[in-house]
Amino acid sequence: MRRELNGRLDKMVSTDLFAAEQKRVDGRFRDLGDDLKEASEKSASLEKSLAHEVSERKQAETTAARSALEQQKALEDQRGKNRWTLFGIIAGPFVVGVVGFILGGGLAVVR
Repeated sequence: MRRELNGRLDKMVSTDLFAAEQKRVDGRFRDLGDDLKEASEKSASLEKSLAHEVSERKQAETTAARSALEQQKALEDQRGKNRWTLFGIIAGPFVVGVVGFILGGGLAVVR
């Protein structure tokens, strides 16, 4: 009878422990599933945020490059204008002298 009682107690304790362990493991799996879902949502949010940042950076870089190109073009145009102005300043008096020389008779020999 004692063996029978011990057997029943062992079986009851084992069954109760198994049920408790199963409940604990199920709870842990549920918690892990919730953690995975939360991590997945955070990852999707970060990915969306990074994609938006990449897009904005590309747009900013494109705008900066376009602005730099426009500045360079304006600078080259101004340099070209300055060259012609300098040419006019240097060549003007020379041209006036040559024209005066030609109109004044040039190298004509008077006899």
